[in-house]
Amino acid sequence: MQGLIWNNWGPIADSAEIVYKWDSGGSVIALLTNLGPIAFVPGFILFPIIMNLFGLRYGILLGMLLTCIGAVMRIFTTSYPAATIIMYIAHFLNGLAGPASMGASTTISANWFPYNERTLATGIAGAANYMGVAISFIIGPLMVRQVNSTNITSTELSEVTTDIYHMLYVLAGVCVILFLLILVYYPSKPKYPPSITAEEQRSNFIQTFRQLLTNVSFWIIFLCYGIATGVNSAWSAFLYPNLSMNKNIEVTQVYVGWLGFYSTLAGAVSTILAGLASDRLPRFKKAFLVIGMILGGITALLFTLVCNEMIQVGNQTYFVITSTGILLTVFINSSIGIYYELSAEVGYPVPEATSTMVLTLANNIASFVFLLLAEFPQLGTSWMNWCQAIAFFIVIPLLLFTPIRYNRLNKDVNIKQAKLSIQ
Repeated sequence: MQGLIWNNWGPIADSAEIVYKWDSGGSVIALLTNLGPIAFVPGFILFPIIMNLFGLRYGILLGMLLTCIGAVMRIFTTSYPAATIIMYIAHFLNGLAGPASMGASTTISANWFPYNERTLATGIAGAANYMGVAISFIIGPLMVRQVNSTNITSTELSEVTTDIYHMLYVLAGVCVILFLLILVYYPSKPKYPPSITAEEQRSNFIQTFRQLLTNVSFWIIFLCYGIATGVNSAWSAFLYPNLSMNKNIEVTQVYVGWLGFYSTLAGAVSTILAGLASDRLPRFKKAFLVIGMILGGITALLFTLVCNEMIQVGNQTYFVITSTGILLTVFINSSIGIYYELSAEVGYPVPEATSTMVLTLANNIASFVFLLLAEFPQLGTSWMNWCQAIAFFIVIPLLLFTPIRYNRLNKDVNIKQAKLSIQ
């Protein structure tokens, strides 16, 4: 739900700008989207402290509460400018919950799963946020009709306003239900720990962050993850204007919505499959990432060349854009769970809540820079696709020359083998 609300307005930009009297250049929607990475900064400090002191339950509960409050606030009014101010506050609260939504996955897998299932568990939890983004691409266009801003009648304006109200009520209702479910039952950890490292007492946030500061391998992974996934996250919010550059196809909110949905759905599935494969070959995480980044870079480059009409494919334009758009998301999303687990491995004995939430800060920094540039209409949108393609090719050499030590895995495996040999 946090991911869904974060990407709520991009897929229905035309309709939202008419109802809320936002400018048609997309700067308000860009700022609303950018409040996610902006609010993430204080959140990434708050949530590791809460989870380290009080446990996973309280971190997740607070995160869902913030998203819930923000979702409920959005139904108050559509009147300008009050609605715009409320939207800014609501999206800031939702962004503040980002560390719980994106960064708690390795803590869940470490607390609840043995070492040979952790990457799969992290992949499933990590895919949930991206599934929310996927749903945002279809729930908006399906519930909110597209209207022509230059010719809209009062009746059409009333109808599209009602559509948006209905959508916001549905999203707020789901958030309230989820918050109540978490409040009733959400334990931090099982009675019996699934691994040696799961039962260890870790240092506090300040001490562990100091350990991370001197960990070169972690910061290179931080940089790679931020560049690859941060640019992609922000870029996905601008699918509509990016695709509209190609005059050979008719781009509608519905088409963009379904493309975004199928892309992110395929990406979520690939995240789980990559996690399953990585658990079978736990010491090949770096190799999985390098292969994914190479394939992602090639796909992003082809997508860019077709969108910008630098490669003409005639009647196959729809097919090429759709297939490359889906494959691009597959390659980037399949890497997310592996990035999370790799950061936990090289960061150990730093708690997973700390290493992963610091890692996800990189995603939000890159998204912030991308979305900040998007607020300047004079830059246009053609640079966005190129930025996406270049991001992959920057990451590849950084990964290739980064030394990786599987500190946590080595300890779990060695102690388990020692126990078995004694028995």
